[in-house]
Amino acid sequence: MLETVGIIMDGNRRYAKSIGKSTIDGHTAGYEKLLEVCEWFREEDIKNLVVYAFSTENWNRSEEEVTGLMSLLAHALRDERLLAKAGTTLKIKIIGNKNKFSPDLQKAIDEVEEKSKFNTPHTLYIALSYGGRDEIVHAANSLLTKMRTVEQKDENTQKIITEDTLAAEMWLTTDPEIIIRTGGDKRLSNFLLWQSAYSELFFVDTLWPAFTRDEFKKNIEEFNNRKRNFGK
Repeated sequence: MLETVGIIMDGNRRYAKSIGKSTIDGHTAGYEKLLEVCEWFREEDIKNLVVYAFSTENWNRSEEEVTGLMSLLAHALRDERLLAKAGTTLKIKIIGNKNKFSPDLQKAIDEVEEKSKFNTPHTLYIALSYGGRDEIVHAANSLLTKMRTVEQKDENTQKIITEDTLAAEMWLTTDPEIIIRTGGDKRLSNFLLWQSAYSELFFVDTLWPAFTRDEFKKNIEEFNNRKRNFGK
């Protein structure tokens, strides 16, 4: 059973342009594809799926596009289809800087996480207002705060930061074996920079809304045939 797969869902805007639709129509098509992929990763018995939905850099897009994305996000978080797919086997977790969202969206995030928090064995992590560098900075500050608190209680406490102690403060504490990027670009774009140190990378030319189950399975099959040495 694969532990964790990450997906950079790229190509919504180009897909919309290719079929003569608006940008927000492309993002809506991307959300519909995510609903499909929720079924695929459970069928493949993958424990965790991490999808890159909205990056810290995406806040710099046009006001019209960001407003449309926030409306789509509000719909998705309360969409009965997403909650139905969660059922009793799919936990939904949001990772990223949630404080940048409106109070209404933060409430919707809390509600969908609360409704699915006891579900097992699969978890869908949705990266929203997420950046890998931002995550590392957040983790470092969180760890420093904890160390200062402990130091006030015991001056003899070890003050060295280790990989393990820093990793424990990340928003995502599992490392993906596979990262798939759709849309043709061959870069991580600030996605899971800490966790991807030994991830196997797959770059697919297909735009995200057109991504197929066969392509998904092909990537998994290729991964299963790769030998992973982890530098040894």
